[in-house]
Amino acid sequence: MNRDLTHTKALSGKSHSSFSHAAELSRICNIFLSGIKAEQAFDQALGIIRNISGLENIFGLLYLSDRGLLEPIEDSVRKGFPPLELNRNLLGLLASDRKGLDLGSIDLKSLGQSHPWWPFFELNKVLLERVHARLLLPLGMGQELYGMIVLGENDEPVDLGREELILLQLTARQAALGLARLSLIKSVKDTSLKTRLKALELETLQDVGVAISSHLDLNQLTNELLLRTVSVLNVNRAMVLLDNPEDSSSPSPGRMYVAESFGLDEAETEKLNTFGGSKLILDNLADMSHTMINDPKEAGRILGCRKLLVVPIQFKGELLGAIMIADKESRHQKEPDFDEDDLRLLTAMANQAGTATSNARLYRNVLQIKNYNENILTSIASGVITTDRKGRIVSFNDSAARIFSVPTVQAVGMQVEALFESIGLDSLAAQLEATLKEKNSYQETNIHAETAQGTTVVFNISATPLIIDRESDSFAGLVISVENISEGARVKATVCLLQQAKVPSPRPAHIHHWQESTYVRALPPLW
Repeated sequence: MNRDLTHTKALSGKSHSSFSHAAELSRICNIFLSGIKAEQAFDQALGIIRNISGLENIFGLLYLSDRGLLEPIEDSVRKGFPPLELNRNLLGLLASDRKGLDLGSIDLKSLGQSHPWWPFFELNKVLLERVHARLLLPLGMGQELYGMIVLGENDEPVDLGREELILLQLTARQAALGLARLSLIKSVKDTSLKTRLKALELETLQDVGVAISSHLDLNQLTNELLLRTVSVLNVNRAMVLLDNPEDSSSPSPGRMYVAESFGLDEAETEKLNTFGGSKLILDNLADMSHTMINDPKEAGRILGCRKLLVVPIQFKGELLGAIMIADKESRHQKEPDFDEDDLRLLTAMANQAGTATSNARLYRNVLQIKNYNENILTSIASGVITTDRKGRIVSFNDSAARIFSVPTVQAVGMQVEALFESIGLDSLAAQLEATLKEKNSYQETNIHAETAQGTTVVFNISATPLIIDRESDSFAGLVISVENISEGARVKATVCLLQQAKVPSPRPAHIHHWQESTYVRALPPLW
């Protein structure tokens, strides 16, 4: 009977211990569900694991993938535990192993060279031996590692039974599940934040693109680009430089000039026409690449600033200019560095500026050609009329306006046939209409007409097709040249009248006064 009672008490003790352990495991789970940070949750979980196991030398490390380190949490740091190295290559080898990151525990006393974690032990052997590490418990799920629990020995070696080892593995597994959950939550939040920031960035770039592309004047364009750059990237200094293709003294980027600047005085602006003589920036721009300088000494030599970033403005492989920004501001850092996000954003803005700058230059060139042609058309004596494919008048120079006694603003938009019909030249109007349809040439001379004001005009006319692309034979309308010969016709008519008068020689006295008139003196002798 006593024997049965003893057995019953033992079972009762085990049952009580099992319930106690289950409750502790539940506590570990609840810690990771409480919403606190991973390091705090892991630290509290380690306290529970120490209570369950009765072991004090238990250390916790979190894996920092960006640094390739297993970093001890605060409590383990206080106990003198160092960071352990676990680079990406080694982690990749462990993750590729069938059981690499899912092992329950690793006993360092029996660890052999064929074990997947042997390279890790070799890499950190000195540090692990210094803290008398006995057991490693990787906290991994699948191919992801979140941390590690390390059991160290005191002066007396730790003798773990099968049940104690299973208990440690269970608690480590629970901690791994908790860290995996927190990592997933953080990843979702980071992804959500990145998505919102990306959407905001795209929206900002769209606004910048619309604002920049709406300007066809280079001065307005560079001013808008500078304002947007300063406001979006939050910098103290900025400038926009443009290439000067008319300067043949040096190749680009050596011939750039400062089109707009912010936060720079006149002396600094003059110096930056050549980027402070920085060979690095000039060479990078020549290769269509950026320059990021976060060294205050180097940046200070070039611009007298702390940090700077330069990106090229290009379009279809042609260097059109550059954007330089310096000294970024931040509420969280005193002198923040420029980073990849700044580079990506500024590069996107520079690409938009490249398209807009090319369009503005093209518009300026077209405007110059237009003004040049208009000056020529205004200066020549002949009337020049151009039409579109439907015969509507597109251009009507000043000489044409004088010949037809029709203002240019009234003539533009009229059908060319209607213009000639208005001076009684219906047959000529029909001929021009046929010429337009057949896309051929037409000429006629000595045409007499009377304008709406009663003025008689005599002119020669020629009409030729306007071809804008010789290769494709693209027809755009007619070019009509009207040569006013009214004065010549009047002079010729006067000469004929004088010859028909058959005045005898010598000249009678009664026409002496008529001979001395200004008009007759201007004519050549008739006898």
